[in-house]
Amino acid sequence: MVTGANKSTADGVTPLMFAAFEGHLDVVRLLISQKADVNKEDVSGDTALLRACDQGHFETVRYLLDNNAQVNHQNSHGENALMYGVRYGNFALCQLLLDRDGEVNLSNVDGLTALMVAAERGNVDILNILLEAGAWLMARDNDGDSALRYAALGGSVDVCQLLINKGMDTDLPNNANRTPLMSGERERVQCL
Repeated sequence: MVTGANKSTADGVTPLMFAAFEGHLDVVRLLISQKADVNKEDVSGDTALLRACDQGHFETVRYLLDNNAQVNHQNSHGENALMYGVRYGNFALCQLLLDRDGEVNLSNVDGLTALMVAAERGNVDILNILLEAGAWLMARDNDGDSALRYAALGGSVDVCQLLINKGMDTDLPNNANRTPLMSGERERVQCL
């Protein structure tokens, strides 16, 4: 038996978290076989699953999920596995998380959802699977910004057009009274 499978650094990082972050699946398997806690959290609330998703390690993520990793766990910032998968831009990883009952409408402490992340990243394919999974099109973050505003910030005409075609209101202002398509330093998109 491997000793110390659940020991951690001062920041709460365990050997399993290190192995998951690096995508070392054989080490992840060994540590889990030695009773490493797949849902142990570091001081930020990150788990091995969040760390593996953050780096896009599909097979490691699948193995952790097969071993009861909590798919909808949120860290202290409200980030979850699906948000990390969307940020990484890994379509197959996002589909896996959704297939394993990943909650598509969780938001972080700023009110940001996976749909907003996909919109800003300009990832049409991921945006589509999130919408198919029931992502709230009209969700708004704590500043009142919608996915359309994030798409405009990210500069993706394709995502803007998709969201408009799905029914996003181009005239809905945020808390600062700015509409999603108003021009600004980073918003040089014309979708209409």
